[in-house]
Parts: sequence; structure tokens; C-alpha cells
Amino acid sequence: MKDTYTPNKISVQLPTRGRPKDVIEIVNSLIENVSSIDNIEILLKLDDDDIDSINTLKNELSEHIGSLVKIVVTPRLGGYFDLPTHHYSLSEVADGEWLFLFNDDLRLLTKDFDLLVRPYQGQVKFLHSNDVTRCEGWYFPFIHRDIIKTLGHLSIGTPYCDGWLRVVGEKLDIIEFIPVKLDHIHSDMVYDDTRKHTDTVNNRSRHAFNWDYHINHPNGLVYKDIETLRNIL
Repeated sequence: MKDTYTPNKISVQLPTRGRPKDVIEIVNSLIENVSSIDNIEILLKLDDDDIDSINTLKNELSEHIGSLVKIVVTPRLGGYFDLPTHHYSLSEVADGEWLFLFNDDLRLLTKDFDLLVRPYQGQVKFLHSNDVTRCEGWYFPFIHRDIIKTLGHLSIGTPYCDGWLRVVGEKLDIIEFIPVKLDHIHSDMVYDDTRKHTDTVNNRSRHAFNWDYHINHPNGLVYKDIETLRNIL
């Protein structure tokens, strides 16, 4: 990751596949609700075989490409299973102090949302948005970049970024909730090409990753992350 960054700036991280129209709606919702366009950047991660999305987004967002919007194209890898890898690839090019983990089926609804991170400048925190319509209890965090820079990864051994973030945040007591409201573009989970492998992936993850061990045992992967982060708190 970059050694320098812009304080208070938010790097919105958005891996996506096959949903260019939704992504355009997402970008517009971010632009409409930010107090200053200089306070955010939008990082899109696209698969190299998703040609239609690449071409559509480059064309429709052309006025913002290179300034507000950056497009990172990488191999598809394992799709959802490799979501933490895709998020980390976006972290490596991020300019902001805060890494905002976003989904390609969300809209942002809170006016001047960028100002809500300001009281936490320089603090190693997970700032959780806690108001997501139709998905109560789901959190989409703003992660202080020093967390990812120190660890060299996001999550580990599992695609469940949410679970990793929740456990690490709770055990280190670094979670703060901020009133950022999000809305799902789709009222129900859309079982399209971007989701069709999810069931198999979930089963694979559950069988391959022993949460109890990795959270509580000194040799566990999540436990090691927690101990590493204690050194910067």
C-alpha cells in the first residue's frame, strides 16, 4: 500500500461484475451525497473477462475516470471466494485514510456522509454504517488504512469479510457506529451470474475454515491478526 495518504479522504472500494447500470447508479448516489467531491475517490474492481461492464463503465463514467473514479481490472480468480483479495488490490491503490467497503447492489442515502469520519481522523478504527434497508444487521465499514497496511491483507482464509471484521473489531474494541444509511438496489438477493457460485463457496468456506480455532487459538489466523494489530493501537 502507499506510504502517504490524504487525511479524512474516503476510498470507496467496489468490486463488481455484470452490473454496470447498478454501478452507475451507485456512483451517482455517492456524488449526490458527498459534501465535496475532493473528499472521496471511487475504486472499481472489474474482472478482465467482463468486457461489457468495462466498456460501459469507461464510456458512461468517462468524465470522472482518472480523477474521481479509478478502474482496476484483474483476473476473475474465484469470484466471491476471493472477495478479500479483490478488496486488498483496491486498497493498494487507495489514496484515502478510510477504506469504505461497498457492494455493487447498494445506494448511499446520507447527505454529507464524508464529514462523519472527521472526528476519527488518525484513529485506528472500524467505522460501521449501521442502517441498511432490507438487510438489518449488515454492516459496511470504513476501515482505517493502517489496519490493512499493517496486516498486508483483508480477512484471511474465508470470503466472509463481515465475520472477520466483526470478530477483530469486537475483540480489540475498535468498532464505532456512524449514521450512514444505505439502501439495497435489489429488494431481494439477485441470483444472477455474480451470485451463482455463492452456495458452493459458502459450503466450501464453512468446511475449510474452523472459526473457533482461528479466533481463539494462539496459532489461529484471526487471533494472529488481532495480536498484530494490538501493536499499533
